[in-house]
Amino acid sequence: MKTTVAQAKATTNSPCEIKNWIPPNSGTYKVNVDAALDLERGKFGAGIVIRDHSGRILKAAALVVEGRVSIDIAEAKAVYEGLMLAKQSGLLPLSIESDSLTVVKLCNGEISTRSDVFNVISDIQIVVNREERILISHIPRICNRVAHEIARAIGLDISVFFDAPFPPWLQMVALSDNIDAKSTTAGGRWLIDDNRRRWLIDDEQQANDEQQEMAETGRGVVVWLLSGELKK
Repeated sequence: MKTTVAQAKATTNSPCEIKNWIPPNSGTYKVNVDAALDLERGKFGAGIVIRDHSGRILKAAALVVEGRVSIDIAEAKAVYEGLMLAKQSGLLPLSIESDSLTVVKLCNGEISTRSDVFNVISDIQIVVNREERILISHIPRICNRVAHEIARAIGLDISVFFDAPFPPWLQMVALSDNIDAKSTTAGGRWLIDDNRRRWLIDDEQQANDEQQEMAETGRGVVVWLLSGELKK
């Protein structure tokens, strides 16, 4: 059964208490997108990351697009490019998340499409109505940090598509999303090795020793955890 634009409306508003990225169900994929403007250079960046139910990154892209546009057009373009990357990669069914509430409402037909973003929104709605089981949802910015960090790569001169092995900085931000929010109530440091094993160390000396060993061997990354908030 295909999901129409009207049927996707129920996913527009995310519960305000959500503070962490939530993986998709097994057998489905989640696309997170974000956009950032570079007004000085007359271009904008679109960040895209696609993950599975385990939080594993499957595809990612930092797109650089020439032109001075509104933030809504940039955000809508990020949604469209995220849909196309997932579709071309055969990663269906999927849900796509953006922290732009306006663009999500436009995509889901909850508000009238303005003339300035009409073409992009129309392209998105065509894809949603043709493909099976595609949902477009709004999430808070705090749940969209991986796509946000990728979008900030607009200092690039050309678009970059990431495949495994992914850059360490991208793996670190993505892995931090997978840390159980219930275990982030105390300070400490999360150490994450190359096999995705992770453990929280609250003893400063032990954490320093482990961090130094990781730096020397290159066998993992460190995610700082201070006052319950994840830091890079």
